[in-house]
Amino acid sequence: DSDMGYHVDPLIMTYRPRQIFRTSEGWSLAHATVQHANNLGFLSTQDFVPNARAVAVIGDSFVDGSMLDERYRLGEQTQGLSPQRPIYALGGPGSSLLDYGERMRFAAEKLAIKDFVLIMVAGDVEGSYCGSTDIHGPCIDRSSGESRTQRHAPPGQVKQYLRHSALMQYLYANLHLKPDQLLHNVATMFYPPPPRRAKEIAEQQKLSVQEQDRILQMFFARVAPYRKGRFVVVFDCDRDVINRGSIASDPWRDHAMTVMREHGGQVVDLCPSFRQFVGRTGRHLEVSPTDGHWNHEAVRLVAQNIVRALHDPWHGASP
Repeated sequence: DSDMGYHVDPLIMTYRPRQIFRTSEGWSLAHATVQHANNLGFLSTQDFVPNARAVAVIGDSFVDGSMLDERYRLGEQTQGLSPQRPIYALGGPGSSLLDYGERMRFAAEKLAIKDFVLIMVAGDVEGSYCGSTDIHGPCIDRSSGESRTQRHAPPGQVKQYLRHSALMQYLYANLHLKPDQLLHNVATMFYPPPPRRAKEIAEQQKLSVQEQDRILQMFFARVAPYRKGRFVVVFDCDRDVINRGSIASDPWRDHAMTVMREHGGQVVDLCPSFRQFVGRTGRHLEVSPTDGHWNHEAVRLVAQNIVRALHDPWHGASP
């Protein structure tokens, strides 16, 4: 039982501090791993304490890294390449851009952090809309543009019982089966919904430039008081396209990188490093065919890019 909740801040979900639990992958319980949550509930055997020299690396499950052994995670690999500065990996599985802003606030207020590295992956911007499943706290109402809060409800007695049920943990965490999803699947067997074209669905989910800008501007307004030093923004790449030997192209990603630069961000594009690795080795950068997170070789490339960015001359032009 990972027992995620608002243990250290009203808008930030973490594991229960000092908790030790086990995770595994798939029906065969492969890659069984003992996970350690530190003093603040983030996955690390290192405690995070106030230190103005530390660097906070912020993102979702790509930063949390529970699918990898601790030595291969982003915080640990970055720390190994930059031993002179503490690296604090503040990952939050199932979170998005506005949640990252809350972790920047927390790191600045509680840990005296001045330098931040933000890890941007697919869905981080649009996932900030209220109703998304990738929200821990703050969100934006898509129709009104207003800021709201969408907290996860505390577990009731039934959910607490199921959390401690080995069978339910196996079905949910390893086979990714959810009770509500099972009921929905059964219902659609008898009452199938009308077919929808894939293109129609994609168009409905796509953000306009104005919507994307609205979310990004809200993010920058929230984090403005906490940006005292470097602000490095690392963008993941469409690795499926790279694995096919093609050139990735995403105008929404390109626009987000432009906006980050305009607001003083030191942008790192991972596409060149990933493309060079796949072309040179013929190997992929994912954990497995069923898990699209970075594997340990991809994380090494990301860590190298982060350390290079932190050592590059930078004048910290923040708005």
